[in-house]
Amino acid sequence: MNRLRLLFLTGSRGEWGYIRPILRLIDGSQEFCYSICATNMHLLPSFGLSVKEIESDGFRVEHKIYMSLDGYNHYTQVKSMGLFLSSFADILASSKPDWIVLAGDRGEQLIGAIAGAFCYVPVAHIQAGELSGNIDGMTRHAIGKFAHLHLASNADAAQRLIRLGEEPFRV
Repeated sequence: MNRLRLLFLTGSRGEWGYIRPILRLIDGSQEFCYSICATNMHLLPSFGLSVKEIESDGFRVEHKIYMSLDGYNHYTQVKSMGLFLSSFADILASSKPDWIVLAGDRGEQLIGAIAGAFCYVPVAHIQAGELSGNIDGMTRHAIGKFAHLHLASNADAAQRLIRLGEEPFRV
């Protein structure tokens, strides 16, 4: 039997909090296999190298993408996302996942959704339709337009996605 190959993308502790319970549910499943791609804050000592938390939870991180340029301003953030896009395309080409699973509203999640769209890999988005401020809100809604499956955490978020034009059967 062919198992569905899922690629989980995570760049921060917050996203990992949404992803970890799902991985625990499917770990050892005969229906699913998965890999984890850790990037951004997970790999930075200044943010506590939280990739070690993922590994201490018993999960193997197959892909690590170092993308963060020093400076921590809007310009380095944009350049960092460009680096991530280039590297993530290589991960998609080599691992050939059936689905990309994203969580939240950060820039690397948007880049993951864009890469999935252009590589014709379906995207599932955890925490879809939530309200976020400023750039996070724009990012979350843009991810929604690239995602194929919207995993909303509540009825308000689900209705927001539908009002934004998403097909109800995908929410």
